[in-house]
Amino acid sequence: MAKREGGTDRPLVLDDVIVSLDRQHRASLVDVLQAEFGGRQVIILTHDREWYIELKALPSGAAWTMQTLLPYEKPELGIRWSHKTTTFEDARTLLSTRPDAAGNDARKIMDTELSIIAEKLQVRLPYLRGERNDMRMAHSFLERINGDGKKCFQCDGQTSPVAYIAALDWLDVAARALATWGNKASHTFDVICPEATKLLDACEAALAVFHCAKCGKPVWYAQAGGPQLLQCGCGSLRWRYGKTP
Repeated sequence: MAKREGGTDRPLVLDDVIVSLDRQHRASLVDVLQAEFGGRQVIILTHDREWYIELKALPSGAAWTMQTLLPYEKPELGIRWSHKTTTFEDARTLLSTRPDAAGNDARKIMDTELSIIAEKLQVRLPYLRGERNDMRMAHSFLERINGDGKKCFQCDGQTSPVAYIAALDWLDVAARALATWGNKASHTFDVICPEATKLLDACEAALAVFHCAKCGKPVWYAQAGGPQLLQCGCGSLRWRYGKTP
């Protein structure tokens, strides 16, 4: 029906169309939409946080404008959308009233995003994705990503690529913050606002290291120099998986 109406300037609205799709077909749906309806406005609504994050991680994610619905507060404010492409803003709205909830949200965001990043970078885990991998916690991903990153994560140096030490430092800060305030927010619920704020800042900074400050693309954006070398759009960030150098 949507293709039959293709000659008209009507938006195509899809509401939670992935509910009955397995993981392998979710990314393919975006490819179909771009191939068949690239000239139409397509609006996708979803409550699936993981798929939303996965869409952002895809190279085609740059072609989409993504927003998240902010938590409802009061009738005077009504429905509000986050204008950032990250859900950390959603968590920050809870800092003043529910810092424990904000900290717990930070941990959940990291659990989901790091599972996808670990797969993109092919870090050395016994398995990737699926039920068992979904039960992993953010700290496990950070530990392995940081371990591999000492040899695999590179950035531009003065004459040649060098180890991205600053990124590893941020990942370590996030791991320590999650081990203290993240776990406390999830289990004891006695995190205070300054602690939750530091946790959110550390987690957001840790995820940011995987995106190039120059071109804005993730380090897994493109292959370069062989099938085991990933890089951002401009080549300033690199990740070598498989046999580490």
